[in-house]
Amino acid sequence: MTEIMDRIKGATEFTRLDIRDAFNRLRVAEGDEAKTAFRTRYGHYEYLVMPFGLCNAPATFQAYINNALRDYLDEFCIAYMDDTLVYTKGSHEEHVEHVRKVLQRLQEHELYVKLEKCEFSVQRTNFLGFIISPEGVEMDPARIATILDWPVPKSVHDIQVFLGFANFYRRFIEGYSRVVLPMTNLLRKSNKFLWTSQAQEAFEKLKTSFTTAPILKHFDPDLPVTLHADSSGAAISGIISQPHDGVLHPVAFWSRKCIPAECNYDIHDREMLAIIESMKHWRHYLEGAKYPIQIRSDHKNLETFMTTKMLNRRQARWAEFLANYDFVLVHIKGTKNPADGPSRRPDYMENVEIPTGTLIPRSALRMLYPDSHVTAIITATTATPLETFPSHIGVHANTTPESSLRSRFIKALDKDPLAQEYRDNPPKPWSWQDDGLLLHDNLVYVPHDDALRVELMQMHHDDPLAGHYGEAKTLELLLRNYYFPGITSYVKKYVSTCDLCSRGKSPRHLKHGELAPLPVPSSPWKGISCDFVTDLPISKGYDSLFVVIDRLTKMCHLAPCNKTTSAPEFAKMFLHHVIRLHGIPDSIVSDRGSIFTSQFWNALTKSLDLKKRLSTAFHP
Repeated sequence: MTEIMDRIKGATEFTRLDIRDAFNRLRVAEGDEAKTAFRTRYGHYEYLVMPFGLCNAPATFQAYINNALRDYLDEFCIAYMDDTLVYTKGSHEEHVEHVRKVLQRLQEHELYVKLEKCEFSVQRTNFLGFIISPEGVEMDPARIATILDWPVPKSVHDIQVFLGFANFYRRFIEGYSRVVLPMTNLLRKSNKFLWTSQAQEAFEKLKTSFTTAPILKHFDPDLPVTLHADSSGAAISGIISQPHDGVLHPVAFWSRKCIPAECNYDIHDREMLAIIESMKHWRHYLEGAKYPIQIRSDHKNLETFMTTKMLNRRQARWAEFLANYDFVLVHIKGTKNPADGPSRRPDYMENVEIPTGTLIPRSALRMLYPDSHVTAIITATTATPLETFPSHIGVHANTTPESSLRSRFIKALDKDPLAQEYRDNPPKPWSWQDDGLLLHDNLVYVPHDDALRVELMQMHHDDPLAGHYGEAKTLELLLRNYYFPGITSYVKKYVSTCDLCSRGKSPRHLKHGELAPLPVPSSPWKGISCDFVTDLPISKGYDSLFVVIDRLTKMCHLAPCNKTTSAPEFAKMFLHHVIRLHGIPDSIVSDRGSIFTSQFWNALTKSLDLKKRLSTAFHP
């Protein structure tokens, strides 16, 4: 929600659209209608369109409308379920054009608006429970009225319901955690529910806070940032502000309760904790700020924190974290610190001694590295970020593979059965690009070509810029641009058998069992190995060989067959070329081909009391 509100900074005109019968605009997949069946006294019924109440309905519709407005999202449009906001930072004519584009795109995807719930070309509108305008963000008065009329809670569940509703607007309330502290204490299982005068006072004060909450300004990265932070024994809080018309205006409030261990910190560390946690919470605002961040605290000793030579381990971690920010610590009186009240509570916890250590001062570290060298490193790592993977991999939206790779794709597509099937009339979400590439939901389809798929895996996993990621990250990199059926299992199998990963990464599983060689067969043809040699030149209608070798004598039998040999056909060959001549063996060694792992072959070997020994994948 915060990200959405940040997008509209600088907008001067808004249009709010409401989609009519949103979920019902999507058709249930053919064959899945029975999953939505329900019974009435008039008979049984099934939904043909997506109804409300399905667990995956919100995500499905959100994906659909995101795809419909993909080109406009975060440019001049925000879509959240059936609510769509068109905003413009320019002229009225530009806003009219933006609205026209959005409505046209919705019509193309058979989505229509409910006119009575729409607002056009306004400077102030209600969107997702917030009143947004060029001046900032406010709470919805209708929701505030609901809070003001809320009855006194009479149970733990009543408190949970009330706080769950009030938490939606906590960013508007100064010192929210401190205000609700008497009520949250009643939620502990160890405490018996007893509505005290302190809880009633907190309940009434929270209601009052909602009526007096200020308008929060939109965060502007081009303006200086001021952070007020303060702490007490029970809570920490922060306020982020920016100057408008020469006066500091709040952008957001934040606070939270201290955990028991944090209550034991001395006052110096608690004040620093408030600063650290506030900066973590607003990291997306503060990291890389255009101007030095002015951090204001009423604890004067913090001014020397960055130059002290003696830091304990916790403080050393904080100092390392603060090194990522450009800031200035400024001391102000507690009476002038707006974050002081939200966190103030008498400290009743005993301090806990923490062992201290030494740390090399920052001034000494800076002397070790010339400024030019440090600047070069910072420029290289932040000004021009590295690509996730080599540029010749890039395929997404309007980009295509490099010419050599593209030509290989097109050549392989000519032999791919799936591509040939979809050549003339591809079903959704398949489509053809003008340059001859087949797309699946805007991802390039990788043809069934082993060499091509292995090369893509090497680019996304073995390449130095890929960094030998694990299964999840490698799959995520690949799915940014490519798709083919079974891609998840293919990536899992490839990564799990990567030689460098297995040697360089520490295992996260139990130790493997001791390796042992296969036992020597007691007599000829008691232990055999078999496999298929495929893709041979066709001879007399055959393109493959069935190979079986006795592991003791190395005697070999070869039998012609086809690559499409089924498990029952293989069983007949095994009976004719092995059992008929040498009897039933005790064990058989094979790879994990589909024939050797089929249900038919498993049932046959079990009935013959034949022990199967399957080799490891990729390393037979």
